[in-house]
Amino acid sequence: GRSGPRAWAFGSVAEHVLRTSDVPVLVIRGQRRPVRRILFPLDDSGRGAPLFHPVGALATAVEAEVVLFHVGKG
Repeated sequence: GRSGPRAWAFGSVAEHVLRTSDVPVLVIRGQRRPVRRILFPLDDSGRGAPLFHPVGALATAVEAEVVLFHVGKG
């Protein structure tokens, strides 16, 4: 069985998808609170650039703010 924080946060299907996906996956637990901010971590690799438009579309759809967060080698 599952244990630890992941077991509390996600169900078995969501956990399997997160573990085996070759593409970015967004999982939102069913909550009554609206999504207000979407954290978009970026590094210098450029791999996140193709996600700008989909993330923006998602933010528009749920009326959320996108927060860009630069992740670099420290």
